[in-house]
Amino acid sequence: MDKIKSLWLLRFFIFNVRAFHLKQNLLDERLQYFADIICADLKSAKYDEVQLISHSNGTILSIPLLYKIFNSGVEHSKLSVLSLGHCLPLATYYRSAHKIKSELKYLSHQNFTWNDIGSKPDGVCFTKQNPFLPHSIKNTTAKALLYSAAFYKYYEPENYKKIKRNKFDMHFRYLYCTDKPSPFNFFSIITSTNKLEKTLSHKQLP
Repeated sequence: MDKIKSLWLLRFFIFNVRAFHLKQNLLDERLQYFADIICADLKSAKYDEVQLISHSNGTILSIPLLYKIFNSGVEHSKLSVLSLGHCLPLATYYRSAHKIKSELKYLSHQNFTWNDIGSKPDGVCFTKQNPFLPHSIKNTTAKALLYSAAFYKYYEPENYKKIKRNKFDMHFRYLYCTDKPSPFNFFSIITSTNKLEKTLSHKQLP
């Protein structure tokens, strides 16, 4: 099992190097297709909110995707952004990853809020790491709100001990139902009758 986990992580490292360092246009066609769908939903009168939620390495793909959305000219006030256990530095900290750094800098000057839920015991995510820093230090218009999942509060002690020992398992707990009701329950967030900003507004920041 440990070998499988190591290979799984290695594949992500290779993917990030290829997609955001060596072959930076590798995913453009697929991301554009996804961006077009989101833009169509943003223009539709059927929806009062469109949530873009990403997890783990998927949070990195949010950057070029959001860049395409904001550059489309579509009104984006209905768009809400949430990342779970983000690991953006795995791509944005490469010295030669100029394209994604430029996209992230552009996004930092847009009027929107990037919400992130992380956990310190999660060995894969970058907890409390502002997604816009250090690439956009000055004159940042976009806001980053960083929340702690505080898993230790919402699992029975014995269960939490087992989960904490397994970093791989911990990294996916954002997508699970906890033993006790959690304010960051993924299913409660996506099924809430409130918009994402209001759903998270009363949560305590770490």
